Amino acid sequence: MAGPAVELGGGLVKLELHVVAVVRGDGTRLFDNLRDAEVRLEQVRAVEAPGVAHLEDRTVR
Repeated sequence: MAGPAVELGGGLVKLELHVVAVVRGDGTRLFDNLRDAEVRLEQVRAVEAPGVAHLEDRTVR
């Protein structure tokens, strides 16, 4: 599980997400706390497997 987006700030260099589809009606929203922060990401890698997607992005400065 990734940490809250509020920690992204200026220190984020790489973001890895491992996304698994689960239907439960709720979940952790990772990017709600960005407020007015401007974070630009560039996709580095995306790997799909049955039931999961592995995503890797890096910040664009």
